Amino acid sequence: MTFLWRELTIIVLRIAHFERHSYPSCIEFTVFKLVDGTLGCKYHHYHITRMPTYDSGFMCCFKFAGDYEALQCEVSSLRISTWESDQFAVALVNSTRIRWLPIYRLHRLYIVTFYQSSIFPVVIPAPACVCPLYFLEQSNGKQRWTNRPAVLGALGRWATSPTTTIAVANEELHPYAHTPHQRPRQGFESLPLDLFIVIIQLAISLYAEFTPKYDLHALRTVNAVCRYWRWAALSSPSLWAYVSSYLPLSLLQVFLQRSGDTLLHVDLGYGNYFGDAPNPRVGDAKLLRLEDVFLSKLDIILPHSHRVRYLSLSLSATALTSARVKSRLTKFRVPALEGFQFKDNTDFHWAPSKEQAIKTAELSIVSIFQSPQLSKLHLIGISIPSASIQAASLSSLTLMAAYDVIGDAEDYLRDVLNRSTHLVSLALDIWTIRTAFQQDGWVAVEPICLPKLRRLTMQGTCIACSNVYRILSVPSITEICLKVEHSTTESATYFVPREPGGDRLRILVDEYTIKIEFLDSRTLEIRFSFTLRAHFGNGTGISGNDVLLRLLRSRNYPQVTSVDFSSSARFDTLFMPQLLSHVSLLDELSIKFISNKLPGVAEQILQIEDAIGLGMLRSTTSPLRYARKLVYQKVTVVMPQASPYLLGLCAVVRGRGRSGLPPLALEFKECNNVTDGLLRACGLKSSE
Repeated sequence: MTFLWRELTIIVLRIAHFERHSYPSCIEFTVFKLVDGTLGCKYHHYHITRMPTYDSGFMCCFKFAGDYEALQCEVSSLRISTWESDQFAVALVNSTRIRWLPIYRLHRLYIVTFYQSSIFPVVIPAPACVCPLYFLEQSNGKQRWTNRPAVLGALGRWATSPTTTIAVANEELHPYAHTPHQRPRQGFESLPLDLFIVIIQLAISLYAEFTPKYDLHALRTVNAVCRYWRWAALSSPSLWAYVSSYLPLSLLQVFLQRSGDTLLHVDLGYGNYFGDAPNPRVGDAKLLRLEDVFLSKLDIILPHSHRVRYLSLSLSATALTSARVKSRLTKFRVPALEGFQFKDNTDFHWAPSKEQAIKTAELSIVSIFQSPQLSKLHLIGISIPSASIQAASLSSLTLMAAYDVIGDAEDYLRDVLNRSTHLVSLALDIWTIRTAFQQDGWVAVEPICLPKLRRLTMQGTCIACSNVYRILSVPSITEICLKVEHSTTESATYFVPREPGGDRLRILVDEYTIKIEFLDSRTLEIRFSFTLRAHFGNGTGISGNDVLLRLLRSRNYPQVTSVDFSSSARFDTLFMPQLLSHVSLLDELSIKFISNKLPGVAEQILQIEDAIGLGMLRSTTSPLRYARKLVYQKVTVVMPQASPYLLGLCAVVRGRGRSGLPPLALEFKECNNVTDGLLRACGLKSSE
């Protein structure tokens, strides 16, 4: 940006001398003043006695000595959003105009001067704490950057034309443009920009069921690492494409501006966070103010609605029944909309009388956000007629609603799913279904064919989930996830395949989760994954390991040659033979114990002799008779009780060589009380 001023004051301001999460105590600034080609410099401190609020800015009083007049200016465009050191801002000031350029970390201040006559050096007595200055000299059609001072007295003079141009080169946008000495790029700077942006996106991404989400705090951190990272972030509109209504108004505008013309991922939320009428804890006046804030953010996003690619809309009774909110939403035009998530988080204990009005509003809003590009539709707590669901184009569908308030649940699902032939992902909530799905042994008359479905998520009673699964014909399924709290898990066996692909079996048993995965050991591609989430036993004394054995009942996997087993539930030597009875021959076995530390509760341990018995390692009929590798991870060795077991392990390893069997390699990872000295003493490690 270029300013054509003959008289110009440049202020370099540095906020410093304070700790994180505390108020700044001092502002350092240097003033450079140019009058008809004469440049002078003064250095000042300004001690802060009062720190105003986030959005109000603050007053800086600059008092100059000598020929400098007192200057008082309100830093109206400088906002302190984080309490971290070395925030800078640059002010270009003349008698009638003040312009601040906020810069988070300013390493150099570039001053551009254009000459028509010979160049004379200038004295810059700037203190070391202020960023260095670089001047662009232009003479006889040539340009060069220089920072060399000359000792000509307190002030230096330029021989200039009547018009002198000074500009601050925006090194945020061009970190290597016109630098005095080009330096070779190192580290991340040597990567192609598009690859570097992909790395940043992976670093700031959050797990989300619906749209890609970014950790905004992580994005701010990336923006402050160095000028190259900041330049990369600012030059990549896709990093600013995730826009949330929970952002302050000023930041919301910044994100929309920096996103350029990129398609947006918009998260609009007006829910229980704002309160719900007639919630007795929230007054009408406060609700009105909160609605005004939400509407002002809708007004900012509305001009960009044509760029919305993914929209997540979460509304409560207050918003759903608000005429002002509805009038704003009807103005949205979303031709590029590919994904729509609509969540009703109304608490009907607060607003039971509004139930019918809410249902009407839900249907109206769903009809607003119809798009020919729509491929993902997530309805959470929304009950609309099946005919209103744009099913034919969908690849991802989530229905988390009470189907019985609409009609027969089976008819409803059949009507929607029979039109959803392109589905790849399907999520169903069937907790509230009170139909034939709950009957044990229920059989569907006619299956629903979903030839492309790969991922299925269901939550409800285990019987209902298995009965719904029997309706579906899913030849391409590779992932199933069940949430079956407060119900028996007997029917879950139906979801575990009998002939999955993959030669590697990976099992995780945690407090409320069992995960079974079949992988290809060469590519690590997951061929099939089954996850069960439930409160195992719930007072019956049945552990997750017991449930696992029930899930694998009557299943045999002769193709599996490697097993990775991790569990947070303790077991003894009787468990592993039962688990490995479902495989034939193993090359590798890994056993890991997960210790969930709870405050005030003694940490549980799994002793090494309980992980797997020596008899199974010695047996000629065991699946481990030809095993080449055995891994113990996070198990505990308690001496002297473990001495016979460790000596027996040594005998097994040495006996392999004498019997002509493949050698068995033992590996101990993060095991408690296992040292090199102990392994040498037991003969499990050579003394070399």
